[in-house]
Amino acid sequence: LGKRFDRRGDVGTNRFGSPDGDVLGRDFQFTISPSRYDGKDALVLNYAAAPTPDLLWGTALRMRDELREIAPGLFLGLGSMRASGGMHNSAPFVLRRSADASGADAAVDGEVPGDDIAAEAVESGGV
Repeated sequence: LGKRFDRRGDVGTNRFGSPDGDVLGRDFQFTISPSRYDGKDALVLNYAAAPTPDLLWGTALRMRDELREIAPGLFLGLGSMRASGGMHNSAPFVLRRSADASGADAAVDGEVPGDDIAAEAVESGGV
C-alpha cells in the first residue's frame, strides 16, 4: 500500500496488506541522514527509532529504509535489516507519490514529505 508521513513531525507508517486483506502497519521515524550505502544524504526511515517500534522488525532485526527522489514524485529506496547483512544485502524498491497526496514534495534536501507516498513493486534482477 505504501508509506504515510506525518507532516507535523518526523514519524510515519509503512502500510501493507496481509494475506487475509487486512491493512497492517509498522511505524518509523524519518530524518535526512547520511546513507549507509554511499554516505550521501537520503531520507532515512528508521523502524527501531519509532515512538512505538515493532519489537521484531524494528528492535530485533533493525529494519531501515533509505529513499532518494530520482524524478518528480518518484523515489528509489533500499530496504535493509542489520540482522541480515544491512546495506550489503539490501532490497531495492520504488515509491511514487499517490495521486491524492497533498503537502510539500518529498525530497532529500530537507523538505518534509507529503501525506502519502504509495508503493509500486519493482523487480531487482539480482542486483
